[in-house]
Amino acid sequence: MGKKKNKRKRAKSAVKEEKKIVEPVEQQEDTHRLLRDPETLKLGQTMTIVELWEEYVQPSLVTLKRRKTTLEGIRRSIERWETWWTEVCPSGDRLPIAKIGIQHLKEFRDWLDDKGHEVPTQNTAVAAISQALNCAKDNLLIKTSPKIKRKMHRSVAPKIVFTNDDIAKLWEVTNRARWPRLDRDRKPLPYSPRDAWRIAIVLYWHFGFRTQELISNEKEYIPIDGTNIHPPGLTPNPTGRMEGEYGWVSYVPQKQS
Repeated sequence: MGKKKNKRKRAKSAVKEEKKIVEPVEQQEDTHRLLRDPETLKLGQTMTIVELWEEYVQPSLVTLKRRKTTLEGIRRSIERWETWWTEVCPSGDRLPIAKIGIQHLKEFRDWLDDKGHEVPTQNTAVAAISQALNCAKDNLLIKTSPKIKRKMHRSVAPKIVFTNDDIAKLWEVTNRARWPRLDRDRKPLPYSPRDAWRIAIVLYWHFGFRTQELISNEKEYIPIDGTNIHPPGLTPNPTGRMEGEYGWVSYVPQKQS
């Protein structure tokens, strides 16, 4: 009896192993069958990048709860793409997503360059189009998604160094400030424009925050406020051991939140 039970167990385990191996292969065959099916790719032969955005890309990003600023950036890039294509093809011929290739992406980037857009903007716009085409590929609308390398960019922005005298002058002219007076909900701020700018100067001078972290107008961004201030003593970092004589300012950068 013991031998028969062992045989049954081995037989059952063999069937399970066979299922584990066969099922993924069947799923892959279904995917390959869809990709070979002309009806599956038919939409990609007629759909434009704008239609792809409206019907597939935007709904998927909303489902993933992406920031409004992310959606707005991709939408703006797609609008630039349409403007470029209108200039390239004034006859009004459509450019289906299935026909978009590497050369189209390069010409689009060159057009952005001719229009005076900086390299980071060019890279962002091309990346947005590539992201949309990736979405089309994931939905089996096209077989491949073209990509090009990012254009290298070296910042040439001059560094501005403020001296103590510069800060003192800036501090004095805050008396002339007339803004900001209202918060993001259009309600009066509990402090004057002068005090707002002086607080900003102190925090910039001592801590060097990013602008979007210290002064934020977008509702989805959370600027630094009084809850980020901690009293003197041990650092608020749970893994830290340092002590601060004057207190601490702790926050999570927007790019990591």
